[in-house]
Amino acid sequence: MDSSADYGILNVLSKNRINKERIIRYWNDFMRVAGSLMLGTVNTTQLIKALQHGGKPIMLGKVIGELGRIFKTKHNLTYIDDEAYRRKILTQLNRGEFRHSLARALWNSKKGELHQNYREGQEDQLGALGFIVNAIVIWNTKYIGLVLDAIRDKDKILEYEDI
Repeated sequence: MDSSADYGILNVLSKNRINKERIIRYWNDFMRVAGSLMLGTVNTTQLIKALQHGGKPIMLGKVIGELGRIFKTKHNLTYIDDEAYRRKILTQLNRGEFRHSLARALWNSKKGELHQNYREGQEDQLGALGFIVNAIVIWNTKYIGLVLDAIRDKDKILEYEDI
């Protein structure tokens, strides 16, 4: 955020600066948008359309992007610097991939393609798939917990990494 700061080897990556003045100038508008989203008085799709004119963001859209860059920068720097944070993100990514793999394995009818021509039918198909995947995850979680309890009852020591 400081244009005169020296970031060492990261100077190459930090050539774009966050425009604090722009964020401050449009802060009240930003808060109104955030409040409308929180209260559900505005639809996100309509909001995204309203924040663009002819495919280009209006000033408030640019401000929201500018504010988002702060959090993106913080995330990127933490990711670079903190091995535990990287491991945590990898764990979450792996969980998501495992869930998607399960969904692909379950959804083998018609080669896993949506065959409903209307949106509600597609939502029904995806909702049913999500329900089945969630049911399997709950079942596995419950029974893996029972297995772990049975192992512990035999006075076996379970290491976190093994679990």
